[in-house]
Parts: sequence; C-alpha cells; structure tokens
Amino acid sequence: MIFKNARNKINKKYKDEKHRKIARICLELGGEWATIKMGNVRLHSEFKNPKNRRRYKKECRAYIVKNYDMSDIASGFLITFALSILIKIIADWIASLIIDGLLENN
Repeated sequence: MIFKNARNKINKKYKDEKHRKIARICLELGGEWATIKMGNVRLHSEFKNPKNRRRYKKECRAYIVKNYDMSDIASGFLITFALSILIKIIADWIASLIIDGLLENN
C-alpha cells in the first residue's frame, strides 16, 4: 500500500520520464532499506515512535544515495554531478514518503 501510493505520487510530481525513472529506482532502493529494517523485530517496534522519524529518514536517504547505480545513466563530470544532486533531492522526498507510510501503517 505504501509503495502504491508512492508510485502514484511519483507520477503526479514528475512529468519528465527520466525523473520518474530515477524516482522509481529510488523507491525500489528505499523499499530494500525498509525490508532490511523491518526484518529486525526490535526496530519494527521503534517505527511506531514518531520521534525516530528523522533518524530513519536520514538512514533511508543515505542507503538510496549509496546504492544508486549511476553508471548506466551518467557520463562526464558535469552530468554526474548534476545527477547526483538530483538523486539526493529525489531520495530525500522518497525517504519521507516511506517513513511517513511506515509510521501510518504501524
């Protein structure tokens, strides 16, 4: 449910297909992060505490940025630099969607 809503928001927010593709990849990576985190029972109960939202958002964003593979998209310094900034912006938004969704569902 979280990811279906996020996909709808991606389609509304990003009109350019390249940006949508980046956002969908970020969403997949964020989903991986959530699966890893939710596998830990102790952390599962911590998701219920909204005070942890900021920490989890930062962790999710860092995971997305670290694991995003730009090799098939970017070539050249300026393009890579601009793309890395775009990925950080989109990853931040996606991390917020995921954390908000997890808090709502717990």
